[in-house]
Amino acid sequence: MLRPDEAGAGLVVGFSLFMPDVVPDRTVLYVSTGVPVFNLYLLGLVVMPQVTGEQRMADTYDFVQSLPVRLVSVNHVLPFESMAVTMRGSLTATPVSGVGQAYLMLLAWTTGCVALALWALGRRG
Repeated sequence: MLRPDEAGAGLVVGFSLFMPDVVPDRTVLYVSTGVPVFNLYLLGLVVMPQVTGEQRMADTYDFVQSLPVRLVSVNHVLPFESMAVTMRGSLTATPVSGVGQAYLMLLAWTTGCVALALWALGRRG
């Protein structure tokens, strides 16, 4: 059985059979990024009704919907923006401001996570 990432890569490679000639870079980029995203949309359309139904059957749907945690409230604490800046800086040819600060933020997060993991391993014995 294929994992979803293997199926997506196989689909992208399979598209090359339909395009035997040299394909422009823009088309290759669209096919390699658009196809997996489209697959995720379809997967969401199939899975979400099933998850909602299971939650309603277990009487947990209302509880999950009433949780006050939103990603907007914790976005300034998590390094999502720093990850986006570093990705934008590595994928585009135009200069991106704040790449150095983003790498420092990611380095701090990585150091903190490694320290936390080592502390947890030390407590484990």
